[in-house]
Amino acid sequence: MSLFTGRYWPWVAGAAALTIVLYVGAFDQRHTAAKVPTTLSLQGYHRTQQLDNEFEQRAWIYAGIAALAMALAAAVAVARTKTVAERRRVFAEVGVAGIVLGLFGVVLRWQVHSPIEPTTASVLAPSALLLAIVGVGGAASRLQRVPPGEHSTPVRRLTGVAIGALTCTAITAVCALAYGIPQNNDCSGSAPPAPGWTDQVASVGYITGLAAIVLAFIGLIERRWLVALVCFVVNPAALFYAVWASGAGC
Repeated sequence: MSLFTGRYWPWVAGAAALTIVLYVGAFDQRHTAAKVPTTLSLQGYHRTQQLDNEFEQRAWIYAGIAALAMALAAAVAVARTKTVAERRRVFAEVGVAGIVLGLFGVVLRWQVHSPIEPTTASVLAPSALLLAIVGVGGAASRLQRVPPGEHSTPVRRLTGVAIGALTCTAITAVCALAYGIPQNNDCSGSAPPAPGWTDQVASVGYITGLAAIVLAFIGLIERRWLVALVCFVVNPAALFYAVWASGAGC
């Protein structure tokens, strides 16, 4: 079955539109960055801020187009379903697309180092919209009763990979809190240092966080979408909190 004629063609079309928007946005970013003044002056600073603000407005337009394209792909995929089980499967695919887009956005935001760059919110907007669709549509499809005579998907139990991923995620969250709460990040430089045991706790949290992410990728292969979503959201948030609590932003 061809990708362009089978049930995946809405996603192929959405991915094509997303690729075009990404290419146009990247070209716009490089073109705008080339206009940044090379001399250090107050006038140059204001000019850079003006260019950055103008590009950010266009970045939100690009993000809106990308989000709309993926939302239309999801809507078409849902409209083509005939059974409750198929709708649940499509919403699971939407969740996977949202997670992949979110990870791609994080990597993209991490790699861009320029005076002209989009905000994290605009980069993650398409992913956030897809995850919102999953939250609303997926919950509605789960609450919908399967009509008589229609095949229903049996409830699957958690596998060892899923249990391991959730356990590592919980440990990472606990370690992040245990590390971050004793820290003093007032940036004054005169606060007493945190207890020495917090460094060991942080090391454990980093290890379990990495393990949880690896297990989450394996969970994607096993079609454990919710487990993967929890891991991909909680672990980066916990690690970011630990880094922020250490005073890295000072």
